[in-house]
Amino acid sequence: LIAGACQTLYVDPPSLAFYVGPIAVATVGALVWVGSRVTLVAAVMIAIYTLYLAMNTRARYRSTRDLIESREIAVRSIEARRLFLANMSHEIRTPLNGIVGMTELMLGSNLDAEQLEYTVTTRTCAESLVSVIDDVLDYSRIEAGKMQLRHEPFSLSEAIEQAVDILAQRAREKQIVFSCYIDPDLPTALIGDASRLRQILLNLANNAIKFTEEGSVTINVGGQTTGDASLRLEVEIRDTGIGIDAESVPGLFQAFSQVDPSDSRRHGGSGLGLALSKRLVEEMAGEIGVESELGKGSSFRFSARLDRQRSEDNLQTLLPDSLRGQRVLLIDPADSGRKIFARQLRAVGLVVVDRKQMEQTRSVLETAARQAPFQLLIVVDRGESADGRRIIEEIGESLHALQVKALLVGKLGFRGDCERSRRLGFVNYLSLPVKPSWLLSAVHATLLERPFVPGLGKERRPVVRPSSPAAHIRGRILLAEDNPVNRKVAVHMLERLGYQVLTATNGVEALEVLAEDSVDLLLTDVQMPEMDGLELTRELRRREQGCGPLPIVAMTAHAFQEDQLRCMEAGMNGYLRKPVDSTELDQTIGRLLREGREAGALALCEGDICE
Repeated sequence: LIAGACQTLYVDPPSLAFYVGPIAVATVGALVWVGSRVTLVAAVMIAIYTLYLAMNTRARYRSTRDLIESREIAVRSIEARRLFLANMSHEIRTPLNGIVGMTELMLGSNLDAEQLEYTVTTRTCAESLVSVIDDVLDYSRIEAGKMQLRHEPFSLSEAIEQAVDILAQRAREKQIVFSCYIDPDLPTALIGDASRLRQILLNLANNAIKFTEEGSVTINVGGQTTGDASLRLEVEIRDTGIGIDAESVPGLFQAFSQVDPSDSRRHGGSGLGLALSKRLVEEMAGEIGVESELGKGSSFRFSARLDRQRSEDNLQTLLPDSLRGQRVLLIDPADSGRKIFARQLRAVGLVVVDRKQMEQTRSVLETAARQAPFQLLIVVDRGESADGRRIIEEIGESLHALQVKALLVGKLGFRGDCERSRRLGFVNYLSLPVKPSWLLSAVHATLLERPFVPGLGKERRPVVRPSSPAAHIRGRILLAEDNPVNRKVAVHMLERLGYQVLTATNGVEALEVLAEDSVDLLLTDVQMPEMDGLELTRELRRREQGCGPLPIVAMTAHAFQEDQLRCMEAGMNGYLRKPVDSTELDQTIGRLLREGREAGALALCEGDICE
């Protein structure tokens, strides 16, 4: 009995009551029974209780073992699903890279209006499919506990405005008012995962645009700084769309859920965007929620905790103190857009008077000129008035006489709009939707009567066509790619960017080319026959001892973060996911070549690869 009890206690130690129980029972037995039978009764009672203890503990042990086995099965199942999705993603991304790449090349050729429409539609559909694949992969990563957020310096205003750029075209197509407000006092130099923050914003704002047929979609960005050098970011996406009924709100952030799951629903989607956003927000130590009324619209809010850099940069710095207090007349026919513009301008210390009717502009300016003249006029032309162009021309004719500087904001940014607006008398021109930083920078430039060039100071490298007389060879690149379609796409992209391209279909061929020729950079697929990209990289790094390293960039359909880590550990310098964007391709190659030249170690591997 003692041995059995000890073994039972060793397997699963019970609570203190299990120890006290046998002693208490034996003591009670000894008090009740008198004589030689006391020891026997006590022993029997202890034996019965020990038997119960053993049976109870055995059941608990089996239950615990079953739970552990069930958990292991669930973990293996999640990992198997993740690997399956990763393989499927690779197989889908490979042909998609050809589709997206070929359509991008077609868009750069001479197409008539009908061909252009077909090509743009094809590209849009392919990018939508890539977005769905990315959502599924991201959600599977989170489920498997593989999601790791980056902790890197970034600019908050740039991250938000990049999302605005992506969303702008869809908003224009639906002819809705799309606006963005960023609190000028909010620190913009932060540390965190900018790409995931942008992904959350894109998911929520895309939904807002999708479910809004008329009216407006507004992004409001604010936050609160804390004493521990961090920021609690608070973002609201408000729309005037169809809204959500109260019964559907609780299940809104569940995976694969749809507010309207019927076959007759008007709006498609995988049902993963909101679920993924919720999990990402939670990873950022934030919260997400929604307020909505059916038929009136919705307001999605989320927060995230981000670290602050030492820099105190914010949007206030875009307007010098000497210009604060200037009087601004704002003309915008859209109520929601006008409120956002006025709020952004007032937040930096400008005195704003806003009007809805464009026809009132001249009379308001003339009246104010006799009392408190305006220093700046901002006219927003949303293309809603048939007489809009005529009225703008009339306003332009009176600007010089009224001695007011003017900024014109137009619906679309066509080539030549800026020059036409200047001929009308406006100092500068912006196209809708206006980014907060561009608005403030344009206001600053206009008040000083200087031209404002959007994006000035940022690296903007034009696409160079080899057929152009001005084209020059920017470098020699070896491309290792086994898929013939993707190889053709990459070659054309690189040639249009001004590079001379050598090709190989696997790692073995790449080594043979490098043994006979000199190149500035290697662009390689990862999954190739005979010798893959990782083996190729390791072999090159082994042979390079004693000479400058050759920049190597992965161009792969493997999309997981751990895939990127494997490439970096093998010795690569860059990583591009398929489908490859030509702008990202150009920026990555340009950065690596520039860094190599600046360090004086640009690899020119000749002969037997430095051996």
